[in-house]
Amino acid sequence: MTAVILAGGKGVRMGADKAFLTVDGVPLIERVLTAAQAACERAIIIANTAAAFEHMGVDVFCDIHPGFGSLGGLYTGLFYAETEAVFALGCDMPFIEPRLMEYIISVREDADIAVPVLGEYYEPLFSVYSKACIDEVKQSIRAGRCQIVSFFNRMKIRKVSGRELRAIDPELDSLMNLNTPEDIDRAEIIARRRKKDRT
Repeated sequence: MTAVILAGGKGVRMGADKAFLTVDGVPLIERVLTAAQAACERAIIIANTAAAFEHMGVDVFCDIHPGFGSLGGLYTGLFYAETEAVFALGCDMPFIEPRLMEYIISVREDADIAVPVLGEYYEPLFSVYSKACIDEVKQSIRAGRCQIVSFFNRMKIRKVSGRELRAIDPELDSLMNLNTPEDIDRAEIIARRRKKDRT
């Protein structure tokens, strides 16, 4: 399994490149990469410019189809991954639990996608995608779509329920992603809570 970390977002709402913002003093990209490497045999980063991430010690690839957001990043990750499947992650997820990644990997079985579902909403940037998805992703890109879920109706999906997720990550901290300065403040509060829980 290859972890594909999507770090190409413009961070418009945040007002800065999210990957290098810090939570509890640690850059988000480092937090995500550490968790990814704990759960997967290999990790790669997909970015707009590779130079900013070359010091991370993993392969960095630029979007093959720039301008298509997360969907374009997923396509690039699937294209370059040397494994049969990838685990797609956002670079702005500070509290990823590797055991939850391992669980989602373990329940995929013969599905093309294993994706957490909370209510009616998919969590596409905490999900497993097989190489079988790549043609459908490319078809969505050709149609001008940017949302990852645009091709889900054409694939076999294993939905991972909130109950399953909470059995490993009760607060679902793993699924938190940061989009605004207020989210950073909230993440710092959660980081302090998590530290307290461990002591």
